[in-house]
Amino acid sequence: MSSQEYTISRVQDAIKQANGNLAQAQRILTDWSIKDQGLLIGLVAPHLKGIVMHAISHENNKKFTTEEVSSEEVDTITSELSEALGQNKRNMDEFGQTPKGVAGKPKQASQEHVNAIYKLAKNIDKE
Repeated sequence: MSSQEYTISRVQDAIKQANGNLAQAQRILTDWSIKDQGLLIGLVAPHLKGIVMHAISHENNKKFTTEEVSSEEVDTITSELSEALGQNKRNMDEFGQTPKGVAGKPKQASQEHVNAIYKLAKNIDKE
């Protein structure tokens, strides 16, 4: 029996033992995998690359989250970003917000647009 077949068999056994209760089957399978390294490897192997990448990313991100950034640095970064995006205080009420007067009510559909919709609807009814 291959490792994959063994793992599938044990998953089916857990579901059967739990009478179809998936939460209970999960607990059973977790308990079994603690005692059975072959089962654990069979369960984890398909996901190992993702697990390893998560561990690496998590550890790598720690160095960025533990550094203190002063309010002056935040202000500098924000203003540099704002200038780079072509948005400054004169044009914006607040960084990240739409300038006043830019957004308005949507325009009414032209008669040409309305006629095109009616034409499409008539074609749909024929089909």
